[in-house]
Amino acid sequence: AGVYNIKLSVWSPRGCRDTILRTININETPVIDFTINKDTQCFNGHSFSFTNATKFKGSLNYNWNISDASSSTDSNFLNKTFSKDSIYSVKLSSTTSVGCYAQKIKSVYLGAYPDAKW
Repeated sequence: AGVYNIKLSVWSPRGCRDTILRTININETPVIDFTINKDTQCFNGHSFSFTNATKFKGSLNYNWNISDASSSTDSNFLNKTFSKDSIYSVKLSSTTSVGCYAQKIKSVYLGAYPDAKW
C-alpha cells in the first residue's frame, strides 16, 4: 500500500521520445482470518463460535456466510448451531471503503452422535 510515481517512456525507431508521469495509489487490502472454537463437534450439544481475527488499519464491515444459508454482519458469529450433521463452509468477507475485497473460507464438521446397541 502507498502512493507511487510511475513514469512511462517510449521511443520511436527514429529516436523520438515521449514520456508520461502518473501518480497511483495502492490501497491496503484487509487480511481476513477467523478462529473456530472447535472445528469438529458431535451433534448433541454442539455450538460453534467463529471469532474474527482480521488485520486491517481502519474500519471494515463484515459478512459471514455459512453453507446452510445463514449469514451475519456482526464482527463475530457466536454460538452457531446446525439442524443436521454435515460438513459446512464458513466464509468471512469484507470490502474496504475504496472497494478492496478479501475473504477467508474454512470448514467445520458436525458428526452424528453414535448410537451404541448390543
